[in-house]
Amino acid sequence: MTILDKDYITKYCRDQRIHEDRITEFFIPDGITMIGENAFSECYALRSVSIPYGVTTIGRAAFNGGSLESITIPNSVTTIDDCAFNGNVALTSVKIPYGVT
Repeated sequence: MTILDKDYITKYCRDQRIHEDRITEFFIPDGITMIGENAFSECYALRSVSIPYGVTTIGRAAFNGGSLESITIPNSVTTIDDCAFNGNVALTSVKIPYGVT
């Protein structure tokens, strides 16, 4: 299992020379199977995220406090933990595959 976690996002931001609270979009790379707990928790400007097929789990509070407007979750996702999208007040559309727990 390859996890995209808070450390991954912090390193990405450091490499891109951008602060986490200024990320507006993020393309999760292929090969990631889990979006970890609080992975994007300080990415307040995040409006768009692309989740590739192959991700099976979205962790607790993974996108907590962001500005997501819509999100499409691929059919490979089987588990979405509690509070995954907590605080995303702009979120108007979520497409969740059948069978997700």
